[in-house]
Amino acid sequence: MTDGLNTTGISTLGKHSSSQLNLLGIGGAVTIQGLCALYLVSHLQQPAPWDVQFLELLHQQATPWLDRLALWLTPLGTRWGTFPLFIMGLLSLANQRQWRKLLYWMSAIGGTTVIATLLKVVWHRARPSLWPSLLAPDHYPADWAFPSTHAAASLSLVLALGALYSSQQPLDRPYGWVWRWSIAGLGGGFVLLIAWTRLYLGVHFPSDIIGGWSIAYLITQVANRLILSPTDPVQLPSTPSSLLTRR
Repeated sequence: MTDGLNTTGISTLGKHSSSQLNLLGIGGAVTIQGLCALYLVSHLQQPAPWDVQFLELLHQQATPWLDRLALWLTPLGTRWGTFPLFIMGLLSLANQRQWRKLLYWMSAIGGTTVIATLLKVVWHRARPSLWPSLLAPDHYPADWAFPSTHAAASLSLVLALGALYSSQQPLDRPYGWVWRWSIAGLGGGFVLLIAWTRLYLGVHFPSDIIGGWSIAYLITQVANRLILSPTDPVQLPSTPSSLLTRR
């Protein structure tokens, strides 16, 4: 009886802590967005020195094989990576009639992309033009710079996958922590690689990347709190390889 009460108390405490962390994360993302807004107001016409210096330092490390790597990897941030996985998730969840997970998936990833795209129109920030672009003219982005949709979309995908897995996988399950750290490590590497390609190719300032990440974090955390409530967890598969398949 005592063990049962202890287990219940620990579970309740864990949910409470998770809720507090979720709210803290939302508040942090809102704060970053506010700082980005203040930054853009004062640097719309002329970027800050650190933005330019970071890109110039990165460009000094350029080599032919890094050029090829960046050109090969950068489409994975949207059309050849994040977008196909987003569509696969939609179709799988719809086929399984898991409507709440489907709503979260659409809100977290689709919502992030839509809001990031709309903010580009609001801010009208020009892209960097510090050196001749490696991108062919027909592949050079025609939209505005802030925020980076590549950065936002890639991070929202990883955070959404992590949220779906974490919502039903307690750390005390066998090897549960291994899967979580695997998702975090591989996903984090993917997000950083996409960000690196956008900076290396000179199509974004570092502040564009930070803005995209903060938007992704804000939208996914809000969707997590509203849809994947910790007090009413969604039952999901037990392994990352079948995250989008019902038991």
